[in-house]
Amino acid sequence: MMSPQKQPVAIRRVDRRGAALVELAVVLPVLILLVMGAIDVGQFINVAQVVNDASRVGARRATRNTLKNVSEVETAVQDHIQDAFPNVPSSTLNAALIVDVRDGSGAAPTGGDITTIGSGSSVSVQVAFKYDAVRWMPVFAGLKDKSTQTTTVMRRE
Repeated sequence: MMSPQKQPVAIRRVDRRGAALVELAVVLPVLILLVMGAIDVGQFINVAQVVNDASRVGARRATRNTLKNVSEVETAVQDHIQDAFPNVPSSTLNAALIVDVRDGSGAAPTGGDITTIGSGSSVSVQVAFKYDAVRWMPVFAGLKDKSTQTTTVMRRE
């Protein structure tokens, strides 16, 4: 006896034209926001590293026994920041930058004369920088009006 042949089952096809476009319209704004936020946070981390390096440059300059005044340290820090952000006007960078030089006890050198800090004593250079001065795209609201600062302490020669 012959077995009956199975009849093909009719497959019901659902019309899905346009579904991918709707899914893209829902997901794409979230993905773009995530990417732009990652870029913004990444740039903040980069600026923090530049400020850290600028503090070290200033401290190295302040440790030299040939240095006479604090303005030379400030100039070294400003030059480092300007080199890191060449497309930003120096007036904008200088307005966002604060450089503070102190001796080992935390006192500022009298009259900006760094020779008052004796050889072998500590000298600290604190650099603070406002992130908005170099921000590309203000996407992440948590970084609005933020600044980064670091202090480097070295021994004066």
